[in-house]
Amino acid sequence: MNIFFRRLVVGVVSVCLTGCNAGIQSLVKPSSNASTSIGPLTSSQIETHRELLKERQAVKLDVAIPIFDAGLNSDSSKEDVENVWPELRRAEAIRFTWKLKEALERTGHFSTVRVVPDRNATAELYVLGRIIKSTGEDVEIGVQVYDITGKDLVTSSRTINFGFLSTVVGQALSEKSFSHSVHQKFFDDLRNKGKDSYQPIFDKSANYITSLLTDVSTTEANTLKNISDLRFAANMSNEGFSEHLRTAEDGIVSLVSMPSENDTTRKKIRSIRVRDQLFVDKLQAEYQAFNQKFAKTHNVWQEQTLVEAAARSKARGKAAGQAIGAVL
Repeated sequence: MNIFFRRLVVGVVSVCLTGCNAGIQSLVKPSSNASTSIGPLTSSQIETHRELLKERQAVKLDVAIPIFDAGLNSDSSKEDVENVWPELRRAEAIRFTWKLKEALERTGHFSTVRVVPDRNATAELYVLGRIIKSTGEDVEIGVQVYDITGKDLVTSSRTINFGFLSTVVGQALSEKSFSHSVHQKFFDDLRNKGKDSYQPIFDKSANYITSLLTDVSTTEANTLKNISDLRFAANMSNEGFSEHLRTAEDGIVSLVSMPSENDTTRKKIRSIRVRDQLFVDKLQAEYQAFNQKFAKTHNVWQEQTLVEAAARSKARGKAAGQAIGAVL
C-alpha cells in the first residue's frame, strides 16, 4: 500500500511539473521545427515575449461618453411618455453615463474614460448611450460606439459577414441594446445594501464595448491617437492641419501625413489640448458628486416603485380571479 501511495505522489508531482513547463513554453509560439520547441526557453526568448506583451498593452485609447439621451423625444410612444417623469429621466441620463464610465474603467482596457457634455469632446473612442426604458423594475439602454475616424464599430462587428449587403443591413444595426429586470428580492437581501440594482446592465455594456476592440492592433491604435491629435489641432487651426487628414464621401476620416514634431504651432496646440483635458477632468468631479447625491434618492424611488408594482400585480390577479368566478 505504501508503494502504491508513493507512486501516486510521484505521478501527481510529475503532472504538476509538466503543467508548469507547458505554461512557460506557451509564452513563445513554438517553431515548426520540433527540435527547437523542446526544453526550457532561454532568457532572451522570455524577454522578447515580455517586450511584445508590453508593446501590445502600452497603447490604450481615451474614451468620451456624452451624457445619455434621456429618451424623451417625440419618437417615443404616447404610453411611454405618459409613464415617464421627465426630470427623473434627465437625472437618470447623467447617472447612467457615470455608471457606464465606472464600468469601462474597471475593465482596465482604456487609458482615460471621461463623461463629457456633448459629442464635441476629443477622444479616440465615443460611446453614445440612450435610455430606452427605465421603470424602476425594468431598464433598457441602447449603445453606439464610434472611433475618431467616424467608423461605426457596432455596425462593423455585426455586418462583417454580410458582404455587399452590409450597407443596407448595417443601418438598422448601429445600436446595441441591453436590458435588465430588478426584483424586490434584491432590496430584501441585506447583502445588497449600498449596491446598484442596475449595475449588471452597465457591466454587460462595458464588456461588449471592450469586445469590439479585441482586433485593434498597436498600429491602428497609434493611428487613432494621431488622428485625434490632428482633429483637435484642425479645430484650432484648420488651415495649418487639414492637409494632413482626408475625409471620404461617407464621412470617414483617414490620416494622410503627420506634421513635424518640431512644428511650433503643433506644440502650442498640444499645450492647449492639455488644458482642455484638465478642464474636462474637473467636470468629472461634478458628475461624480451629482451621482453620489442622486444615488440614494434613486434607490428609494426604485424600491417604492417595486412595491407599487407588486401591489398592482396582486390587484390584477385578484380582479382576474373575481372575473373568472363571475363568468363561471
